[in-house]
Amino acid sequence: MNRKATKTIMKKDIVQFITEKYTSMTNSEKTIADYIINNFEHVLSISVQALASELNISVATIVRFAQHMGFEGYKEFRLHLAQLGNEHEDFVLDFHKNENSPEAQISKMLISCAECLNLTRQNMEYDTLSDIVQVMHNAEKTAFFGVGTSYIVCQDAAIKFKRIGIDTECACESTSAAIILSNMKKGDVVFGISHSGNNETVEKIMKMAQKMGIITIAVTTFSNSNICKTADYTLLTQTRESPLHKIAITSRVSQFAMMDSLFMAYLTIHYDRCISNINKTYEISEGLKT
Repeated sequence: MNRKATKTIMKKDIVQFITEKYTSMTNSEKTIADYIINNFEHVLSISVQALASELNISVATIVRFAQHMGFEGYKEFRLHLAQLGNEHEDFVLDFHKNENSPEAQISKMLISCAECLNLTRQNMEYDTLSDIVQVMHNAEKTAFFGVGTSYIVCQDAAIKFKRIGIDTECACESTSAAIILSNMKKGDVVFGISHSGNNETVEKIMKMAQKMGIITIAVTTFSNSNICKTADYTLLTQTRESPLHKIAITSRVSQFAMMDSLFMAYLTIHYDRCISNINKTYEISEGLKT
């Protein structure tokens, strides 16, 4: 149970609405979700029977999918989709489509990244950031854990916070994580960073940290994901990148934006201490050049 509840995201579009429950869907439900995301206008114009035929699945499976999304049946679900509208197009890496030029793909990517940053600003939980700043300030050590692209975000965060005087570590695999955790104690802070929130390595690290009395913070897009279940605090990243993508782009932008926001919150609240550490690092760096 989170010590500080995250607020409900109010600004949603088609992709966010469908994918917020993606990690808890069955394979058949994910097939339906993927198809709706990529064929939104078409789905609005066909019957549930036609959709079932195109996907080669049963009508009952589609109805269960609609019920999983919180509706009585598919008719109500489709009506809700129509009301949401298709204001924003999902960012999909359609490199196999010959009609898409590099210019079009780059423009689409940059627009999606800009939307991602705007969503982050609109949905930022400043009270939660302030609470996390306080527990980091009270801790002796802070560690960041993530796998794949998320580990790059961990490395960046560890370096940034180290520069302002926080003792930080980061790791992307179990052995290094075990070494780091063995040198931490109750009241220290662990971040688990995962777009899906269901990375097995990160999940196990979070559970172990929790058993040790370490304060755990989940950074993920999905509030119902596994790492949120063992988190004292949750920072929800905002991205219009559906989980079907194999290359993380806007999800990575959102993770960087969230960690940079936390960094700025810490820098603002503890300005004098942070600036003193930054200046000390600069002075030593200059001294090493002579």
